[in-house]
Amino acid sequence: MNIRQSFYIISAFRHDLPDENNVWRHKGLWRALNKAGLYPQHSEVEGKYKGKTELAFKVPVYDPVNDEQKILTIARRFFQESVLHVDANWQAYLVYTDNGRVQHIGRWINIEERYLQDTDDYARIDGQYYVAI
Repeated sequence: MNIRQSFYIISAFRHDLPDENNVWRHKGLWRALNKAGLYPQHSEVEGKYKGKTELAFKVPVYDPVNDEQKILTIARRFFQESVLHVDANWQAYLVYTDNGRVQHIGRWINIEERYLQDTDDYARIDGQYYVAI
């Protein structure tokens, strides 16, 4: 039996800011997540959202209600539009920070790098690429 844990992917990047500001924000997000007791994994998750490359963190979920509230609070502090949630069944959702609206965006799957040119959104975790389809 393969048990999967749900997780969030959260970024502090803003595409209207210079790279050096985003690097500073990324480090600040790491500190904020740790201070909230969320302990992110994979300090260098590379993502692409709406066609723009950014760094992000994968945050495992241990307490679904409290962890989501903490993550949304931190995402708002970093002026993020949404965070990505992948549940234990590998269904992917965008959770919007302004009102908590949840949008199902598909199944989270592993994909070969050669197929990435067909997508504007992906995450690279431990050298593996993932998309929601």
